[in-house]
Amino acid sequence: MLGEYTTDEGPYLDDQFIVIATAADRVFEFVVGSSQCENVVSYIREKLDDEVQLSLSNCTNCCSKILYPKELSGCEFFDFHVDARNGLLRRLSRLFRKRSLEVEVSQLVVNYLMKMQV
Repeated sequence: MLGEYTTDEGPYLDDQFIVIATAADRVFEFVVGSSQCENVVSYIREKLDDEVQLSLSNCTNCCSKILYPKELSGCEFFDFHVDARNGLLRRLSRLFRKRSLEVEVSQLVVNYLMKMQV
């Protein structure tokens, strides 16, 4: 499964990535714009005979989407959950942890990869 996601950490830090998840519980992540990423995307386009389109480059918040398989294209790859604490506790937690955001692989991705293992 191939996906794309962004974070809200740009423009000074890497904030757009592609991710490959396999049925064998392996995950590979590449920074969009890196030579590694360009090589991977080029290889995938060649193998799939398909034009994989990255489209989250102008996104400034956390979002994701599935790029392949086509039947799931556009669906969420990850679920992002903001820390629900309010006020002082939340601000303090951000001082000691970089983010107050939790990221989980979406249930759709989990179900698809489990189906592929059988």
